[in-house]
Amino acid sequence: MAKGKIHSGFIKALGLQKNNGFPKELRQPTDDRRDFTYYTRRRKLRQVLHENREARFILTGHRLGGALAILFAALLMLHEEAWLLEKLEAVYTFGQPRIMKK
Repeated sequence: MAKGKIHSGFIKALGLQKNNGFPKELRQPTDDRRDFTYYTRRRKLRQVLHENREARFILTGHRLGGALAILFAALLMLHEEAWLLEKLEAVYTFGQPRIMKK
């Protein structure tokens, strides 16, 4: 997968650490209670889809939400989340800003 320079604001909005890359699993110190949105949402999505085996999901968002929807799907691909990607029906965005730096 080709990589580029993602604007740091989007990285922060997903709860990722700019200098830590995008590890498949996050190792959080026990004294650090910050919410890492990508990992929290992925964990919840796995849980819901395991409980409802026939369910599929759609990622969607407007403006910032659209940018995050695209990045969420891209991170699923980067992390080779084949089972989740099979359940992904579509990604729809509206008014999404450019997520890559020039």
